[in-house]
Amino acid sequence: MDRVGVGRVGVGRVGADTVRVGGVLLDPLTHAQVVARVMAALERGTGGHLVTPNVDICRAAARDPLCAR
Repeated sequence: MDRVGVGRVGVGRVGADTVRVGGVLLDPLTHAQVVARVMAALERGTGGHLVTPNVDICRAAARDPLCAR
C-alpha cells in the first residue's frame, strides 16, 4: 500500500511509528488511515489541518524553536 505522511509540527501525540523529517513529525499512514482520521475529526467537530510538507516546510520547521519540542 502507498504510505503518506500526516505531519504535526511541534504538537500532538507522538506514536511509536512517528518519525521526524527535517523538524516535522510524520505519522506513516495509508490513504485509508488518513481518510479515517479526517472523518473522525470531522465527526468530533475538532477540525485540524492537513499539511503536505515539502523541503521548504521541513527546513522552516527545523529552524523554528517551537517545532523542536
